[in-house]
Amino acid sequence: MRIKTQIISIAGAILILSLINSGLTLLHAGRIDDHSRIANVSGKVRGEGQRAVTILLAGGTATESISETEEMLEALIYGSEDLGIAPPTNPEMVEKARSVQIAWRNLKQTMKRGLGDDANVVELLRQSEAFYAEANLFADFSLAMDAGSIGLKTIEMMLSF
Repeated sequence: MRIKTQIISIAGAILILSLINSGLTLLHAGRIDDHSRIANVSGKVRGEGQRAVTILLAGGTATESISETEEMLEALIYGSEDLGIAPPTNPEMVEKARSVQIAWRNLKQTMKRGLGDDANVVELLRQSEAFYAEANLFADFSLAMDAGSIGLKTIEMMLSF
């Protein structure tokens, strides 16, 4: 085999491998975007839940915050086209999101009872802290997943050059 033919064959193989790698990188980039969106929404759940309690303690009604929190929690568990979140495939993520949802339901029940006396306020604050702790664990978990996917993307990009 002539040297020119060998060089052309090697260049063609490198071109094909580069195109395959580029395609796989673009495919993986979509997954990274999903992880980032989940991390963002998990932080919003935590913040919006705390906002609802603050509004209630200030004497207002937290109807909008409550519905937004519920919509985001449903998206984290089942996915949502509106929020651009695909249904989760990681069972650990679903389990952690369900724990947040349980803490949220407990908090919401306490909020529905209203402030009333000091015992209700103490219970509201206790439930609020429990919700925050669960939401914080989920947010940390989703951030770790996001960081892991970004690390893989960096390695893929370095290998493609």
